[in-house]
Amino acid sequence: VVLCLPVNASPARGIADVKAAADACPVPCAYYDVPANTGTALALPEILEILKHENIKACKDSSGNPLIAQALNSPEYRPPHVKILDGVEYHTVFSADVGYDGVLHGGGVLTGRWVRAIWEAAKRGDREQALEMDRKRCLFLGRIYNRFGRPLQNAIGQKYALKLLGCLESEAVCVDQALDDGSRERIRKAVEEYRTWLEP
Repeated sequence: VVLCLPVNASPARGIADVKAAADACPVPCAYYDVPANTGTALALPEILEILKHENIKACKDSSGNPLIAQALNSPEYRPPHVKILDGVEYHTVFSADVGYDGVLHGGGVLTGRWVRAIWEAAKRGDREQALEMDRKRCLFLGRIYNRFGRPLQNAIGQKYALKLLGCLESEAVCVDQALDDGSRERIRKAVEEYRTWLEP
């Protein structure tokens, strides 16, 4: 069960709520630190307060904070019973280098095979290849999500790409966004260019 802070909760309230949910949960839990969505950025001691809970077995760090990343993966602070996963999809080589146990992010639904290849290249020390693959994958996702223009289309762009790959019948599943013809063409070209990395 993945737990995060309630939206706009104070740190004390949010920590108490996450710990209470972990207490009540009969299965292992993960803490998802995502201040961009919750509206509350925890300081390191507050994150560690959550992670020391015996039923919290993993942490998805989507803080985007390089200092938090360094601390969570350091011998001084890293909780020994918790797997630390990077939730930021635009720096897989950094994630491997800094010591995360793995990555878990939305882009993985399209690029899981690609992420694995980058991770393995980084871990075996082939940094040039890993960085080049990581750069191409990031720029691919930028095109899918329209990160270089407006409007931002994370969900609908991803779902349309999955439709092109035969994984969905409609890109509008549970999404209240729409794509214009130019966006569809941008995504179609990106998918065709990198299809070999995207095929199951």
